[in-house]
Amino acid sequence: HTFVFSLVATFGFFILSGEFSKNFQSRWFASLCFTLAPRFLLLSYWNLSIRFAFIAMLPFLVWILLRIVNRKYGRHPLRLLFLLTVFVLILPSLHRMALLIPGIILAFALSILFYYWQENATNRERAGRQIFTFLIFSSFYIFTLQYKGITVYNPSSDLFEVYLFSGDGIISSILNLATYHLIAGSPLIFVSLLGLIFWFQEGRVPISFYFGLSYLTLSTYVISDHLYIPYLITIGILLFISVGFDFFRDNLEVHPRRLTALFCFLLLILLSFSNLFFVYQMDSKEKEDFYYTMNVSSTSFSASSWADTCLIDSVFESNDVSRDRRIAAYSNHVSLRDSYYLSSGLVNISDMEVERISVVDMYLNAS
Repeated sequence: HTFVFSLVATFGFFILSGEFSKNFQSRWFASLCFTLAPRFLLLSYWNLSIRFAFIAMLPFLVWILLRIVNRKYGRHPLRLLFLLTVFVLILPSLHRMALLIPGIILAFALSILFYYWQENATNRERAGRQIFTFLIFSSFYIFTLQYKGITVYNPSSDLFEVYLFSGDGIISSILNLATYHLIAGSPLIFVSLLGLIFWFQEGRVPISFYFGLSYLTLSTYVISDHLYIPYLITIGILLFISVGFDFFRDNLEVHPRRLTALFCFLLLILLSFSNLFFVYQMDSKEKEDFYYTMNVSSTSFSASSWADTCLIDSVFESNDVSRDRRIAAYSNHVSLRDSYYLSSGLVNISDMEVERISVVDMYLNAS
């Protein structure tokens, strides 16, 4: 299943990148970064991940929104509205992250307003830079609101302190979040930053640029969540990968060998960092005393499905000490052993020790 989802996700992000760049090489490179991003690469290892199915379908939703307002290709609005309705109905059935689809539609509405303002301005390049500056300052303002607790979803702000800095300052919070998303999206996030610089340099940009930055600006309102929101934020950051690669291609177009060497260098960074993150996550997930293992057999899936259907007021007992946890992870039941540990106070979260390891040490000392 995950292999099919990977193909669908790669194709979806490839056609979505066409709204940001017209160059085939840049779109292909952006799709490669999306497929091999450390956060998404881990999901592709699971036997079946509804979360990954949602991630694979989301680029199609964004592509349909941007294609509706495309003057050249949006010539069949009824077909696009039908596809939009289908995806809006399907995505909520896949994962609860679909509850944030109204935020995506709001970002799309804002991008239409910004693009209309740009196209009707006397100086379109200056208008584009003004909107860019406005969105950047708005993102810092919205982040300050959620940092102060004025948000509907802020459950994990303290957990980010383990990455780089500890403290209650807003600067340390920004640095910790930046480090966290750098790990999740690989160091090639800096290519996306070049895409934003390219925007400021050009001034006048298509509507997709306004959507991407509006999407990221609104995401700062819930950025302190570390469960589901990082998947959506990583997608928003990777939208500008193709634009950043266009920056390199335009400057090295007359030097094809240098462009090839740069591509190989970026690909090497992506593969090495993704492999390191993947191995680290797999090693930690195999500690079944603390995590759910990813090596779940088909019999555990079958037992989970059977337990949901047949066991209502009964108890499922297994002679395998770890099997009950695996079955509970994929059913509506609760592991009695885990619930006993929590209720009896044997697991005291306040007494748990968190080891702080810098990113450099984790990268250089990985076995």
